[in-house]
Amino acid sequence: MIKNLSYPNRLRICNNVEIDEYEVLYDYICEQLKMDTPEDYLINNLDRVCGSREFSEIMVKSYLSKLEFKYSLDSISSVILWKDSSSFSKYKDYFLSRYINCTVLDDDQILLNFEGINKFLLNINEEHVENFEVKEQINDMYYNCMTELISSFEKLYKNK
Repeated sequence: MIKNLSYPNRLRICNNVEIDEYEVLYDYICEQLKMDTPEDYLINNLDRVCGSREFSEIMVKSYLSKLEFKYSLDSISSVILWKDSSSFSKYKDYFLSRYINCTVLDDDQILLNFEGINKFLLNINEEHVENFEVKEQINDMYYNCMTELISSFEKLYKNK
């Protein structure tokens, strides 16, 4: 019987420490290391939920400076498997005509803020991308993020 699992940051000192106790302590240490800074903590947790470190870094860093235009539309679009260059061009024109406040032109680059990145990804539809699975990956990523958000609120409420 494991005796100290309610204290994940402690290990009993005795001759019969169970392997599960080491695993719990190891997991606790790993979680603490991931919380080195608030930014690291957010990135690691978003990465855990959505499965993309690159996406997590972009979203967290743009969130932490919501009003700044940091990420180029081309760099965001480079992670999408577009049907072809014409489809991307049409979608880009559509997006730019609808979300003027989410973009700025800087040195011939179109930069997006946090809101712009989200709207850019959420407005992509199946006709723009290589296949349904590409759009479904975006949908799954947002679904997982929303599920985690609601779950986090639920945990906060229960622990109030």
